[in-house]
Amino acid sequence: MTGSFLVEIRNADVYYKFTVRRNITVLRGEGATGKTMLYRLVDTFNNVDSRGVSVRVDRGATVETLNRQRFSDGVLLNRTKQNRIFIIDENSDFVYSNEFAVQAQASGYYFILINRDKLDQISCSIHEIYQLQTTDTRMVTFKRIYPKVYYGTPKFYPNVLTEDSGAGRQFFSRLSIASKVIPADGRSKIKSKLENISGPTLVIADGAALGFNIAEILESIKCSRGCLIAMESFEYVILKSGIVHSRDTRLQSLNNPDVDSVLYSSWERYYTALLCDLTKNTVLAYQKTHLTPEYSKYSNAIKILQAYGLYDVYSTVSSTNYF
Repeated sequence: MTGSFLVEIRNADVYYKFTVRRNITVLRGEGATGKTMLYRLVDTFNNVDSRGVSVRVDRGATVETLNRQRFSDGVLLNRTKQNRIFIIDENSDFVYSNEFAVQAQASGYYFILINRDKLDQISCSIHEIYQLQTTDTRMVTFKRIYPKVYYGTPKFYPNVLTEDSGAGRQFFSRLSIASKVIPADGRSKIKSKLENISGPTLVIADGAALGFNIAEILESIKCSRGCLIAMESFEYVILKSGIVHSRDTRLQSLNNPDVDSVLYSSWERYYTALLCDLTKNTVLAYQKTHLTPEYSKYSNAIKILQAYGLYDVYSTVSSTNYF
């Protein structure tokens, strides 16, 4: 599946209208807010009696419920149907298994998880975590819980913590803009790393895959008086910076790309593949584990900092700061 899908579900009492944009969408919030009602309406429409319930999904897609029995019966292994959106109710224990994560990714389908827990085996964007919101017209929509990319005040911090130990860490280390640039070695380790760093810290992480970790990270950020910048990914920032010169039309839709959910478990992986493709056989040839020095040249580094919204913070950086 690729792209966004508009979903409308209603009966005589309630009308849900929302858009599903990525392969994993998470629905959270307090009890009795309508999450389970959404699940039940879809279940009734497909499995009980569709009379009185209307379900519309654009682009020929379908919306279905997925419970343990259907999962055990191998519904995700049946790839004959295309463009299927599955809603999974809270307390569905199979979503915690590696088996579900593997099947969900391989299926290429989209999933709406009604879940308030952390699922370490699944990548989810911070922008695809929602709560239900009822409008003045009694329409129920999805409202983002984490709509921002900046959490805290972007300013000079003595420490910079990068999510990975590869290209992102190398970029910030070469700029010499902090006393320490520390790799977290993965999103699941950011919280523990923060707790062991002395002093306020700027955290640079990939928002496209940070969803199930962001709550605990924000709590640690608050305690340390630091700041989190959660752009889609380091590769996304490079592509947005303008240093990659290409007429490829994919650059025109970076904020809403057509990402094949079979090929890429998250948009972060899509941006990495796109950057590698557009820079191969050039001086900017991108590798996830090793950043070519071309990215650290003053003119390119400034543009990347501008794309991060950090140029004003680190405007004192000069060409003598490198290596």
